[in-house]
Amino acid sequence: MFKDSPDVWSVQLLAKNLGVGKNAAYELVNSKRIHSVRVRQKILIPKSGVLDFLAENEYNCNRNGGFNLQSGKETL
Repeated sequence: MFKDSPDVWSVQLLAKNLGVGKNAAYELVNSKRIHSVRVRQKILIPKSGVLDFLAENEYNCNRNGGFNLQSGKETL
């Protein structure tokens, strides 16, 4: 997954690759649901952090019937 993408992503690339808006991408980063590092004014997101997030939520989605990216809570 994401073989051709760089190892470190920007918030804009995160939004594009997840198919969410810029605000939703910032919410995932600011809520620390996706690991990131801030260097001065730049937010750097390791691809491994995104893969961890997706793997965790794939499990939750399959087990609980749905997942809401905005709230981070399962939907029934």
